[in-house]
Amino acid sequence: METLERIVELERELAPLLDQNYNGLTPETGERCTELVLEYVTMTDSVSGCDIFFIKGLTKVASHIRKAAPDKTGGFEEKIYQFNLEGVEKLRRDPIGPGQTWRINLEAHLLGHASSAAVAMFKKTKEVVWGAQGYRLMIESSHMTIAHDKKYAGYQYSFAAEISELLFKQTEEVEWGEAAYDCGIKAVEILESIDLGRTTTCLDIMACTAKKMYKKTNDITWVERRFETKKKSGELWLKSSQTYAARRYNSAGKCARTLFDATGEIKWAQNAYKCNKKAAEILETIDSRQSAYCYKYAGDAAKNLYVRTGKCSWKENALKCYQAFLDYATENHHEDATNIIKRVREEMDFVTSFTPTEKRK
Repeated sequence: METLERIVELERELAPLLDQNYNGLTPETGERCTELVLEYVTMTDSVSGCDIFFIKGLTKVASHIRKAAPDKTGGFEEKIYQFNLEGVEKLRRDPIGPGQTWRINLEAHLLGHASSAAVAMFKKTKEVVWGAQGYRLMIESSHMTIAHDKKYAGYQYSFAAEISELLFKQTEEVEWGEAAYDCGIKAVEILESIDLGRTTTCLDIMACTAKKMYKKTNDITWVERRFETKKKSGELWLKSSQTYAARRYNSAGKCARTLFDATGEIKWAQNAYKCNKKAAEILETIDSRQSAYCYKYAGDAAKNLYVRTGKCSWKENALKCYQAFLDYATENHHEDATNIIKRVREEMDFVTSFTPTEKRK
């Protein structure tokens, strides 16, 4: 059979199968649809002459196949990338009129699938040009849908944050770090009330990026941003995982301690106390050892606040937190903890004897 005749036959047979497998490969026809899609993509160099809905169905089902059977799709991604963009060009040849939101959505989804193919090519080849193109298409897709399909736009922003983070890791270019953080902010704003898991993933990307950006630029504001993302993540994780929440609060407390040491601003000692104490309280029945150390960090923050403000309430808070650490450490004594136990007792002696008019040497 001639190649052209076979392509026409494949298009005819695929039309109903693409509809049936559009939302996912089905047990009934998924295997046959996969075979035909793979054959069609292999034989076809362009879909510019096809119906736009056939193109959309083909690329949508192709994305399911790529996820389900990546070993069968070698060399597949570049063609799917091309086919999606051919669909976009086909749509753009006709102006979008009033009431044609469906056209905007269709174009945005084609751009989204093209971006996924580009990202797959980036992960396969490590070529920055593919990652950058994936990012650009995700942003374009987000901008097109933000006014009428915020959920879709939010997910595209979250994917843009992911690819930007990967590009930052590979290139160490600060522009990609900034893009990862900014896209994460936009994704979190939209998805917080829709998808808790995806929101916390974005916050983790933002926190990781902020840490690397601080190392790269030595700009202390990145530590502030990391603090905000870790604290926000802790608040959200309280709804589903106490352990994960405590870890985020503990990390936020560490950031606040760094910021207090760097700036001397009282607000950061206050934040360190609140976050470390919150982590300690959560962990009391989950991980008593980690809880004890979080109480120790909270005690350090309260001690600093007592020295700076002279308020007796901070003296009481420091002593309570230090005592909580000692209660655990003395009962569960390990040789490697001898020095820290000694230091905490010295801090308690200092706090007990300190008067607000004194200055610590």
